[in-house]
Amino acid sequence: AAILAVADQASRADLKEPLKLAISYDEEVGCVGIRHMLPALKSAIGQPRAAFVGEPTEMQVAVGHKGKAALRAVCIGEAGHSALAPTFVNALHLAADFTQGLRALQADLAANGARDAAYDIPYSTVHLGLLQGGRALNIVPDRAELTFEYRHLAADPAEMIEARVRAAAEAAAAPFRTQFPGARIEVEQYNAYPGLDAAADSPIAVLAQKLAQTNETTKVAFGTEAGYFE
Repeated sequence: AAILAVADQASRADLKEPLKLAISYDEEVGCVGIRHMLPALKSAIGQPRAAFVGEPTEMQVAVGHKGKAALRAVCIGEAGHSALAPTFVNALHLAADFTQGLRALQADLAANGARDAAYDIPYSTVHLGLLQGGRALNIVPDRAELTFEYRHLAADPAEMIEARVRAAAEAAAAPFRTQFPGARIEVEQYNAYPGLDAAADSPIAVLAQKLAQTNETTKVAFGTEAGYFE
């Protein structure tokens, strides 16, 4: 509503250059809409000199945020009666060992990965949000599913972190194959968006500082569509 109100004002003003608005959808669930819009933007509005993404920064000029990927891991074991539990590979055991692998990856990124003191959490992060598995107490579960994410600094490439995630999945599953050759963990990335890492002295940052009447810049913990525009 605020953007449309300003657009109405701009339509009656003597502008030195055009003001162009790109209004997307489903930003909150992983910047879905902008990926559909981007291929059409250049032909629709041309190449802009600058892009401002509206977010709640209290008028601070934010020049950076981490990139993010959301992933799903399906752990495959074998079903059986719980009275004979040790003779079957429990999918929740695979999930537990993979969870430990993700925690070890997080610890290593915190200790040895890239750092950027401008962020509240100055390193790349790995977060497990959902773990589901099992149907009944007396059945050894043959399937468990984890939903997790990583948010990465520009200096920690997404490809590197994802490769380490997949290596952790294989390391967790491999020991179980001596008992059940079909034991495995299938990792799928279902959403991702790029980070933003604009220089604090770049022309766009200087322009934003002038408009916001500040000499400071900041970086934010949440993700935005700015990485796509960059």
